[in-house]
Amino acid sequence: MITNLGMVKLKTQEDLIVKRIEPPEAVYNEKLRRFLEHKGDSSMRDICERLNGNYTEFCIDKYFTGEIAGSIAAQMWYGISLKTGMGNFGHVYTEPEHRKKGIVNELMGFLIEDFQNSPGKALFCGTGSPWVADIYRKYGFQLIKKGTGYGPMVLTKQNHARNFSELEKKYFAPDLSFTVRIADPGDQFDCDKVLGYSKGIRELASPRIFLSAQIPTFMEAMFRVKDKKGLVTVAETSIGSIVGWSFVLNLGSPDEQEAKVFDFMIHPGYSKEAGQFIEQSIQLATDHGITNIYSYVLSGEQEKTSRLLNAGFKEVARLNNYCTINNSHDLLILYWNR
Repeated sequence: MITNLGMVKLKTQEDLIVKRIEPPEAVYNEKLRRFLEHKGDSSMRDICERLNGNYTEFCIDKYFTGEIAGSIAAQMWYGISLKTGMGNFGHVYTEPEHRKKGIVNELMGFLIEDFQNSPGKALFCGTGSPWVADIYRKYGFQLIKKGTGYGPMVLTKQNHARNFSELEKKYFAPDLSFTVRIADPGDQFDCDKVLGYSKGIRELASPRIFLSAQIPTFMEAMFRVKDKKGLVTVAETSIGSIVGWSFVLNLGSPDEQEAKVFDFMIHPGYSKEAGQFIEQSIQLATDHGITNIYSYVLSGEQEKTSRLLNAGFKEVARLNNYCTINNSHDLLILYWNR
């Protein structure tokens, strides 16, 4: 669906036509792809999935374009989960010849108004410089990490939460029951933004290693699922929030396709239920015919190792002094087979 939102007279006296595009919309699919072709492989793949309308069952996606003389001069996007109202904002880009005309500010006004009238509850974004963060602050975005001039930011609807700290407390409320299910694309913003930006996860500072390091985000894991490399699970609470996610994926060569790699993330507030989450995720994997599973952890990660061992993994190999993080750590290779 294409909606003409209005015309703005720029300071250059050029007419800027503002449009909202809601996928799938064939007329604009190729235009937006070409306009955003500078994006990296993962971002571009996500953009294409959304433009093709492949996520409409799970998400609302809206692209805002500013057009001059019939060509796109600038654009930006936001998407929100239909289940939880958590969202993401980004893909802000202006063609070099149209920069410093105030187009981004004009588009931001339309986008923010649209979000405020949507079922969304929060929009997240990342910023790589203080001057970009300052622009977003004018529209209500707040830095998530205090004491920094840029980084992850969030815009919350005030009737839901006044800031990220308040949103976290509500979203990760203690003692909620959860069920483990197969993940879907609608879980992306909850996993990569709400959970990934949460203070508890940030303080863990436990990077994935070895083959697991190929999966830095939930989005990347879901691409592997689409490529028929395995599955991803989430722990969904009784209020619909996502407190953990895991993957069981083939991350090796075609000769290693029967060997899957397991890793997981769970909010510290639910660490006591980590064993339950691991076991049920593995059970879902076995239900889908996956039985040959490895996990890689550092010798210093005693809590994570203990959870995996208690869930049925066994240590089958150790690479001495494999990693140096403050001190030398061994790489433990754990194995699970039904």
